[in-house]
Amino acid sequence: MRIAEVAREEGFDLAGSSVKALFVAGEPGGSIPETKRAIQTAWDARMFDHSGMTELGPMSFECIEAPLGLHVIETEFIAEVVDPQTGRAVADGQIGELIVTISAGSAAR
Repeated sequence: MRIAEVAREEGFDLAGSSVKALFVAGEPGGSIPETKRAIQTAWDARMFDHSGMTELGPMSFECIEAPLGLHVIETEFIAEVVDPQTGRAVADGQIGELIVTISAGSAAR
């Protein structure tokens, strides 16, 4: 959003640029529909969100077919939702704590 503001102030046409896709992570707005729409409109580009950690790199990504949702990269990570009191998995749809573990195959690389 800040780049769009500065571009507007400077008279630069972001929508007319050659940028066709934006990849964001950790920024507010990647998965907030109204903010995402505003950024995509300013750039006239498709925006994809992903999450990750500095130590591990990307852990999940957004795809074209399921916007505003993130898919865990299951070849690299195992995601579980557990009850924080018991450490046991919760049933689908139940609230719990997300635990992401690097997979054994990934750690060996």
